[in-house]
Amino acid sequence: MKASVVRDYLEKQLTRNEQPLEPFEGLPRALNVPFTGVEIHAATSSLKNGRANGPDGIPNELINVMEHAVIEKANPIALSEDQKAALNKYKIQARKDNEIFLRQHPEVSCLISDFLHEVLLKRPEQVVEFAANHFTQPDIRPRINSQIKEEKKLLRREARKAVKSAEKA
Repeated sequence: MKASVVRDYLEKQLTRNEQPLEPFEGLPRALNVPFTGVEIHAATSSLKNGRANGPDGIPNELINVMEHAVIEKANPIALSEDQKAALNKYKIQARKDNEIFLRQHPEVSCLISDFLHEVLLKRPEQVVEFAANHFTQPDIRPRINSQIKEEKKLLRREARKAVKSAEKA
């Protein structure tokens, strides 16, 4: 029962039921021509909040908030110095918030590394099904708690070594 619930959830999250793009019509245009507001809106309107950042590291939430400013400029690549500063400030704060959350919840790192270890070890054909089964194993909670305890022991050992090294210096 639990495995099917997790599988259904992951399939819903990882499967897109979007309509295919319309075929391109019209003449090709030069690559150095700025995007139009319509093109920018078409590209940003499908972005969903809460998804992973793209390769540029810019979160969808920020793109959606800044869409109107970008359209007004009609050039999404050229950000003003104030916009660049705001973007960098947002990125730094998001990284800090994520780091704080992950430090408060070491189980996240343990869950992810445990799952990746198993996936890379077993290389399943049906990854979603494998994930559903993996995260609903009855022994997952004690296994992860054991990993957290081991990590804490390791951190304490490293901290003691660092203190001893600092005392010697």
